[in-house]
Amino acid sequence: MFFADRRQAIHEMLRVLAPGGWLAVVIWDSLDNIPAYAAELALLEQMAGRQAADALRAPFVLGNRKDLAKLFSEAGVASAQIATHQGTAQFPNIQTMVEADLRGWLSVMGYC
Repeated sequence: MFFADRRQAIHEMLRVLAPGGWLAVVIWDSLDNIPAYAAELALLEQMAGRQAADALRAPFVLGNRKDLAKLFSEAGVASAQIATHQGTAQFPNIQTMVEADLRGWLSVMGYC
């Protein structure tokens, strides 16, 4: 989800995969399915602008199953299996959640 050219990234993963090997990729779900993050991003965009909010959108860009399947298909993966596993992130309060995201993702994406 963090590669500029995702199709090329998949090609490279496949290139270095051992013959008969398996490739597992973990992708975060769509923001449509994670209301807390959707609300956080809406607030961030309102307060800091689109560019800052886009940096925090990065982990969610491949959350649509159809888009993900299409990406793998276009990269030459004919038999991709997509499974959803749910988990829960827990924070002691909203401030801790927002601070974790701002300190983590904005710097990873080069915005601070």
